[in-house]
Amino acid sequence: MTSPLPNMYLQWTESTEPLTTFLYYVIKRREYGDTTWISVGKVPNRAVTFWNDYCVPAGITFEYIVLAAKDVTGEVVESDEDTATIVSGTVNFKSAFLHPVTYPGSYAELPHQSASIKSELNTALVRPFSRAKPTVHIGPVDSLLISVNISWPYGEQVWSTVRRVLTRQRTNGAVLCYRDGRGTRVFVGIVAHQRSDNRPQLEGNTLQLQEVEYSETILGVGTST
Repeated sequence: MTSPLPNMYLQWTESTEPLTTFLYYVIKRREYGDTTWISVGKVPNRAVTFWNDYCVPAGITFEYIVLAAKDVTGEVVESDEDTATIVSGTVNFKSAFLHPVTYPGSYAELPHQSASIKSELNTALVRPFSRAKPTVHIGPVDSLLISVNISWPYGEQVWSTVRRVLTRQRTNGAVLCYRDGRGTRVFVGIVAHQRSDNRPQLEGNTLQLQEVEYSETILGVGTST
């Protein structure tokens, strides 16, 4: 299964573990040269033997393994990492992409060359899931701020997809994944947007993103659908 959104596609052989004890497949990833695996996704259906990593950054080689987890007298036991087949790959793309981590089908493709990224120390206000306004003060936080300028001739098409992403953030409290062709990958929220279209050739859309706390070990990154 392929997607216009750049991703790493994995496929494996179905487990022979009985359905009575099979729990899920767990997908683990590490950057090439690392020795520690990180769990980045799971598939609970034994018959589903594929998974897409939609948050893998560009230009970096990653290795993957897929393990089967089973129930052994009430305990979760995973198959052996050391005997698992390792596959590797690299994703390359030129544009920038923004989408909810758990709903990659709703994504916006942004002009890569228009993004500027800086690190800033701010007093952070945390925006809890499913709320539109920040309510929790957590003190000084060093986070990345990304400013994307979307200009003609991309404006109208990009803006409509950005609005869909923004709606999902507002209604579902979605955490967003931002990636670009320079290898940048960060989990963000949309904190500001501005649109001006006095004349088509001067149309300008500004999108501001701020880094948020998110861990891939939640086992939600990527999707098998």
